[in-house]
Order: sequence, then C-alpha cells, then structure tokens
Amino acid sequence: MSQRGETNQWLYHAGLLLAQTPQGQDDIEHRAQQAAFERAAALMLERGLVSLLRELDDMRAWGVAHWREQLAGEDIAQAELSQIKSLLTDGDSWLSRFMSCLDAIDGRPSGPVAVTSSASMIATSRRTQRDTVDDAAGALKALAGALRSTNEEW
Repeated sequence: MSQRGETNQWLYHAGLLLAQTPQGQDDIEHRAQQAAFERAAALMLERGLVSLLRELDDMRAWGVAHWREQLAGEDIAQAELSQIKSLLTDGDSWLSRFMSCLDAIDGRPSGPVAVTSSASMIATSRRTQRDTVDDAAGALKALAGALRSTNEEW
C-alpha cells in the first residue's frame, strides 16, 4: 500500500469509529462504549497525521511516539511541514486542541506544545472530546488534501 493509501485508510477508519453510536440507553455502559470509540478514533487520527508526515517527507523516520518532538525540534525548511509545525505550536489551532485531547486520553503530560491562550483553554473546556476529535478529523482531511496539492512536483 502506498503511503498516501495508508494515510487515507487511517482517516477513513477514524471516521467510521466516530460514526458509531452504541445502541442502548444512556447509561454507564453506553458512555463507556462511546468513550472507547472516541479514543480509538483519536488514536487513529494521530496515526493518520504521522502517516501524512511520512507521505510529505519520507526522508525522516517519523515515529508515532516521537513525531511531535521531531517536528518541534528540527529546522523545518519544507513548507508543508512548516505549516503543520505552526498549527502544532499555535495554541488556538485545531491541531493544538487535538493534541491536548490526545494527551488527556492517553494520560500523557502535555508535550512541548502547550496551550498558551486563555481563550483557547476556555473554548476547549466547553467543548466535548467528541467535538474536538470530530473537528480534527475534518481538518486533517482538508489539510491532507491541501498539502498534497502543494507538495506535488510540477
């Protein structure tokens, strides 16, 4: 499978998980199932993002565990990667909010990218995890399309 195909597959599977609505009443089991679907979708979106990084720059070894540090720590000359890096470091961006959501899901302490804006902290606290993951799924699909078109050699 091509790297582009792998990226698309991760994004598609995340979308399928987000579309799942557990059957049953609004009880503890229902909420636990919904949380599991959301968590799985978020983790798949992260893998999709890492796959997109590999797709855009196959010269670096992008790892799922260390992609944030790699992106934040290196001088990035490639425009597409710079755009992702700026989204990651902008506390008000969808990617920054998604990373905060991922950190909360995984119980990870916030990495090198911290939310610095009090406005985004307030907005994030009002939003559900589901909203954040849904927004990230749509934004990541749009970003992949945009970055792919700018990354093509003419």
